[in-house]
Amino acid sequence: MPRISVIVSCYNKSGTIRACLDSLLVQEHESFEVVVVDDGSTDGSGGLLDEYKDPRVRVVHSSHGGASSAKNVGIRQMRGEIALFLDGDCVVPPGFLEDLSRCYVGDGVDIVGGEVRALNSGRVVAKTVELMQNDVRRKWPFGANIAYTRSAIRKIGFFDDLMDAGEDVDYYLRGVKSGFRSLLTANPCALTVNPTSVSGLFGQRFRWARGFSYLTEKHPEVFTLRIKLCYVLNALVLLSISLVTLNPILVAVPLTLLLADVLRFVPHAFVASRKARSYGHAALIPILRVVSAYAYFLGFVYDKLRLRLGLRRRFDRFIPP
Repeated sequence: MPRISVIVSCYNKSGTIRACLDSLLVQEHESFEVVVVDDGSTDGSGGLLDEYKDPRVRVVHSSHGGASSAKNVGIRQMRGEIALFLDGDCVVPPGFLEDLSRCYVGDGVDIVGGEVRALNSGRVVAKTVELMQNDVRRKWPFGANIAYTRSAIRKIGFFDDLMDAGEDVDYYLRGVKSGFRSLLTANPCALTVNPTSVSGLFGQRFRWARGFSYLTEKHPEVFTLRIKLCYVLNALVLLSISLVTLNPILVAVPLTLLLADVLRFVPHAFVASRKARSYGHAALIPILRVVSAYAYFLGFVYDKLRLRLGLRRRFDRFIPP
């Protein structure tokens, strides 16, 4: 079996990093190492990491440079033939590395993206987010649980240090455009803590929208006609609210548009619930999808405003080698 280098990025993960490493060290895969990059943590994470004396664990301390920088440090330190990028707030179940290893047997696969499900699935919002993210056809993998062969990494290069969000999808798209074959699969499956409130979900997706904004510059094709139309609908709903100030009777206009926005996610809710064989969260899926949609839209607009005001640089379009 190929040796696996598990690259764990850790920035202020003192509450989760022990569970993450402990879940890795009980894996029965015969050949793996864990490279933990402490990205300048200020909450004591570095001290917790230094307590590990297991020879399979190597801790690298670096100044804070962000997720891309931490992953690049891990790439430089890896000794295996497969690099698995895992977030420091993830936990993996028994057999996780065996599942990953099997994905690389005989199919010529270079990139494997597994699922990320909820550790806190007992919470209603967290479980609904899990269904939203996993029980549909995914366009790209989760950055918290994705693996690349060493040969792919050699050609793709390093993560973009200038990207403080969306770097994982950018790296994946660069790999696919460079001719490497990918597999998005249910296993290996990692676990993490999902948002437990609507406001928490909104804040998370608002931050993720910054990464999507960057991606539309590096990979313009991700900004599809469907997404553009969704953003137009989001804008119409928000603008129509101003009509209410002119005449309260016009409140029907934004309410009708918002209802249409919710209804467009009903088929997705049915598909996700049927796949999961769990219909208890079906009614909440369209509502949380709408929350996510508006968070992405507002975060996208905010980031493009930052670009227009000169508060950040525009990313160059990626040209495959």
